[in-house]
Amino acid sequence: MIRLSGLEPGRDIQIEFTGLRPGEKLYEELLISLDNLKETENKQIFVAQQPAVDEKWVQDFVRKLVDDAFSETADIRAEVQKLVPEYTPRANAVHYASEAEPVSEQETAAAGLA
Repeated sequence: MIRLSGLEPGRDIQIEFTGLRPGEKLYEELLISLDNLKETENKQIFVAQQPAVDEKWVQDFVRKLVDDAFSETADIRAEVQKLVPEYTPRANAVHYASEAEPVSEQETAAAGLA
């Protein structure tokens, strides 16, 4: 990009290599099964075909998650993993609502919960 702009790296623009920042990934992972890929005109590009979604099941599951969240169910992460199999809960990430900062009325209203 620097050269395309007619500039020279190191002379016109200094480059500093700092490494990865917190949360930055070195590479991307594909989280799809190879079984459900459909070819396109370009033999190197595929489209993942998503399985049909049972909307009622999802709505019921989300209601249960909300109930579990408000009742501080200990195994809620295991429930989330049922919905998103790729999710890997961290063992040390236990947080309870009672430890959280109180939510203001404005925040509650902004979230559509009022």
